[in-house]
Amino acid sequence: MLKAFMCLAIALGAYARLRGLGTWPWATDEYLTNQSVANIIRYGVPAFDCGGYYLRGIFLQYLIAPLEWGGIHPELAARLVPVAFSFVALAAVYFLGKRLSGTTVACVCVSLLSLSLWEIEFARFARMYMPFQAIFLCYLLALHRVVVDRHTAAFGWLWLLSLAGVFTWAGGLFLLVVNFLPHAIKDSPGRFRHMAVSGALLLVGYIYSGWNFRVMGAVPPLPSDVPINLVGEHVVMPPLLLSTLSSHPAWLVGALLLLGLSLAVIVTLVRAYGIAARERIGWTALVILSLFNLFGCVVLGLVLLLLLGWIDIRRASRRCAYIVALAIASNFVFWFAYALLTHGWYALFPGFKPGGELSKLAVVLFKYPNVVDSTLAPWLAAVPTLAVLLGGLAAAAVIWSVLGRDEERVHSLRLTLAVCVVMVVLASLVDTKYIRTRYTFFLLPLLYLVAMTVIHTLLVRPIRSYPKRSAVVGLTVIATMGLTEDFGWAHLIHVDSTKWNYRLPYGEALTAHYYPREDFRTPAQYVNRHAGPQDLVVTTKPVATYYLDRTDYVYWNYSWGEFAGISCDAGRRERWSGSDLLYRRDDLFDAVDKSNGNIWLITLVGEVRPPIDELSERYSVTLVYRGLAGAIGVYKIERAQ
Repeated sequence: MLKAFMCLAIALGAYARLRGLGTWPWATDEYLTNQSVANIIRYGVPAFDCGGYYLRGIFLQYLIAPLEWGGIHPELAARLVPVAFSFVALAAVYFLGKRLSGTTVACVCVSLLSLSLWEIEFARFARMYMPFQAIFLCYLLALHRVVVDRHTAAFGWLWLLSLAGVFTWAGGLFLLVVNFLPHAIKDSPGRFRHMAVSGALLLVGYIYSGWNFRVMGAVPPLPSDVPINLVGEHVVMPPLLLSTLSSHPAWLVGALLLLGLSLAVIVTLVRAYGIAARERIGWTALVILSLFNLFGCVVLGLVLLLLLGWIDIRRASRRCAYIVALAIASNFVFWFAYALLTHGWYALFPGFKPGGELSKLAVVLFKYPNVVDSTLAPWLAAVPTLAVLLGGLAAAAVIWSVLGRDEERVHSLRLTLAVCVVMVVLASLVDTKYIRTRYTFFLLPLLYLVAMTVIHTLLVRPIRSYPKRSAVVGLTVIATMGLTEDFGWAHLIHVDSTKWNYRLPYGEALTAHYYPREDFRTPAQYVNRHAGPQDLVVTTKPVATYYLDRTDYVYWNYSWGEFAGISCDAGRRERWSGSDLLYRRDDLFDAVDKSNGNIWLITLVGEVRPPIDELSERYSVTLVYRGLAGAIGVYKIERAQ
């Protein structure tokens, strides 16, 4: 019965993934992928016309290129590949579910993920997120083979899949870090040669990820006559209160006393008898982290040590636990009092103002790594019920797995949770330009697996009656689909309609969660029909150039975000379309003044309209067309005026 339901769910999910797949125009990020694929077809490599290369998601690009080259319509070809990967992900979920808790959990998770709107929308999204999710899940299967089954030959799969992850998505670098996890497990099956290979791959991946291929062999992309503040993705460093003690001599003396106490505890740990070396190292690491006011790291570090078996809560030395707790508590009280009674540490946070000190203390003491802003806050804003449900059950899974019996399925659950913790922490250490749920999308199947494993273990498995067990499973599926934001029959069935494609019923957070889509095609078609040969065609949306018969200029002011990614050839051209670029308001005015015909501008319609506000200061600007979703419109300036 359950397998039949799973097959039905897969069929419905396949319908939603494939229906009208190539119907709608590119979303903004999809356009970037397609332009790079077009360059692969043209040059054999993803090279920009103005120099440099686009290597983000290069694995995905080379999978799409043969489909487009073979004659499949680009908007369909580019989306077919993520759809195919979504079925690979479902297969991996099934086998992971069987490992964690048996066929029931496997079938339930595959069913839920088949019908998940987030999974469906990202399967229809021609970017790297779904392919990476599939690679990540397959990687996790290989990791279970290495750690749980102790099959060292599977290290080869770990290395291959982690490299594939790097060439699929920038976050794939995290998998090269997770390659070291088998060596951190109690009774590790790994050998030094395995660690050496993992280290070499991490070095290669780090160099590859950090290299700016976009400017390689190209003219400097930015104009020299405008101030551009380039701040790329970088690792976030912790806010250490220790660096502010020099201006407070009395507190500095207290910190030295605290250091003495911590060192005494560490010496006691080193000299303790009958304790495994890994347990000593783990306790020592927690004390050192607390000494540097990194209490968020203390909490996550303790969870990771328990999951990896470095500290066994049932067999750990009580004496060691007590003295470590004393040291951590002493460090916490000291730093709490210091931050509450002094103000020198405000310098660590530009723009910091007094007021609400207790909440700010929580930020200083616990918000590194910043898991709250990078993962929890976006999920709670977009899908609060789902986030609370999966997060709560994941926390329950940590407690149960740490206290549970020493058996294979518990080991599998601990390993899965450890990977989840490591990936969330690594994601929070990178300061990206945007904070979006899509950057942790790859974790969704993992969280469903963990949640359903906990429910099955605690509620279903103890029931001996098969009808009652089936009823509990059914209620679990119905409750999950009925109470959380991840499911909706109208959206699923009419996924290719104007209403759902453009996220019209959703608010800002949920729209960003599914990735916003805008209608660039019909505004471009309107201009194609009405613009004369003497008219000037300008757009602030590079995606529109794909549908325009001609584009005279792309206008992107240098003060707007992403200018560094748009500008090419010293500011003369727009990188993705190759169109001439205007980046100053006066240059836009000059182009309008010199035009012998009407001026057509494709841009945003709504409250934020920088180019329209600027043009309206000097010209009569009329909105003549709005796209299907209403967000993109065509403005016209009559030359006669």
